[in-house]
Amino acid sequence: MPLSEEDRQRTEQEERFRSEAGVEADGETKSKNLKNLWICCVLIGVILISVLHLINSLSDSRISKTHSGTRQAGPERLDMSYEPLDALFRVKGSIGSLSELQPERLDMSYEQLDALFGVLGSLTDLQKKAEFLKYQGRRITWTGTVVSVDSNVHDPYGDISVQVRHKKEKNRFLHQDNLTNKQNVDRIMSEGNPDVILSFERKHIDRLLTLNEGAVITYSGILTSYDPIEGHSIDDAEIVENITSQSREPSTQRSSESMATKSREGQWRVVVRWQGNGTKKTEPFTIQGTHWRVLYTTAEDWEAGYFIVRAIKTDDPDGFGEIVAVVGGNAQDTTFIYSRGEFFLDITSSVRWGISVEEFIEGP
Repeated sequence: MPLSEEDRQRTEQEERFRSEAGVEADGETKSKNLKNLWICCVLIGVILISVLHLINSLSDSRISKTHSGTRQAGPERLDMSYEPLDALFRVKGSIGSLSELQPERLDMSYEQLDALFGVLGSLTDLQKKAEFLKYQGRRITWTGTVVSVDSNVHDPYGDISVQVRHKKEKNRFLHQDNLTNKQNVDRIMSEGNPDVILSFERKHIDRLLTLNEGAVITYSGILTSYDPIEGHSIDDAEIVENITSQSREPSTQRSSESMATKSREGQWRVVVRWQGNGTKKTEPFTIQGTHWRVLYTTAEDWEAGYFIVRAIKTDDPDGFGEIVAVVGGNAQDTTFIYSRGEFFLDITSSVRWGISVEEFIEGP
């Protein structure tokens, strides 16, 4: 049965009321949810702040100290004036004396040291390195002959190097059968090199300017390294005494007299001369005197050239012979040989060369 107008209006009002009630209920639910979310965020923030504050407090307690209720960061203050501190650590104070700070002295001559670490030493390379630790850094005092005085041109304010010779071998090129091959090769390689290389600070330049080649000096310094071929190294060197400068005139006079005496005793005679380029064997020549010499000159435009000469007896053509020269590039030198007989020269070379063999003839 159809609804009357009054029932229809009542129904519409009820439906409108239900709809408005539902909207209000949804709004109240959403509002409650937002409020709860905000409360949770605030609680989380408070917790995080508390944790960070606790961590910061623990960290500060490790790197700072509290004194009289005030926190002070950094190193602890030393309540001491300069005077007592200086008295404590001064060289002449209670810590030590100057002699204790200086290197220990090594009471050993050059000859004794070279017998251990030189080319003729019996120790192996490994044994030398281990043994040298006992001597390294100690101060020595030796006497030798000045070979050269050099300054580093690239560092005008750097140390000055003085090369000194101690050995008095007339000819290291002579092959010695009682030595090993390595010892003979080391002797050959050391020919022309100094026995000791001294390193002087620049403050000694006035004293070094008075040194000439051939001067005999007594020196001291710190033994830093050994090298039987290039020369042992001495740092912090000082000249103790220039022996030559104290007797320069008498020494020169004796030298002149000695030269005159030698010229009266005999003279040098040219046996044979050669000029060539490259490798060859010379014709035989005979030496009748007690000793003879080989004067050689090489010429080359590049430093990689080599010039090796051996004097071999004709009755032992396959023997090693005696080394006359082992040089490279441009060179000029003299080698003395103390034996007689018939020889030829075995020349191995990549350079141009000239050789003169001269025999010493004793006078009447």
